[in-house]
Formats: sequence, C-alpha cells, structure tokens
Amino acid sequence: MRDDSSFDHSRSPTRRGGVQSLSELTLARRRQDRRRAGATKTLTTMKRGASLHLHYSAGRSLWRLSNGEFIPDEVARMIIARPEIIGCDDGLPFPNAQSHQTWRFSND
Repeated sequence: MRDDSSFDHSRSPTRRGGVQSLSELTLARRRQDRRRAGATKTLTTMKRGASLHLHYSAGRSLWRLSNGEFIPDEVARMIIARPEIIGCDDGLPFPNAQSHQTWRFSND
C-alpha cells in the first residue's frame, strides 16, 4: 500500500473541484476585494464625468477611462453590467466585440 503522507495534495488534479483550503479562500477573497474596490473607484470617477472606453490592441481588449486611467477587464465588465452605466455610441464592428465602445454614467 502507498504511503500518502508524503503526497502533495495541493497538486492533485481532484483538488480543483473539492473543498478549498483557508489560503485558497483568502486569496479568492482578496482578489474579489480588489475588484470591488476598483469598481467603486471607477464608478466614482464616472459619476464625476469620466467615460469608459474599450479599445483593442495586440489582439486583446483594453479598458480606459477618459482621464487616462487603465481599468482591468474584470472590473470594467462589472461596471458595464450596472443599470446606471449606458453605452453611448454605435461601436465599430470588431469580432466578438461589445455593442458599444464608450460607456457613461447616467442619473436618469
């Protein structure tokens, strides 16, 4: 019989679908906290008049506020899913593109 005491369970392929360890949960929560903080900061900036722009460079999408600040993809997608954020152009026909490339905050 094999001695499992020396087996590194963290590298086991079944580890992905099982119960998460404390360090994995902590890491996931920190990541989510960074996304939420980024979304809050971005939303505040947009309330003050900045717009969010999507453009493509080197085969990937890049998000940027009109003040020049770059926004991570996950944060930008959280922002544009909000009902008070509206698309305000027709967008260019890029493959797999969103329907808009510019978003603004609306009080209406």
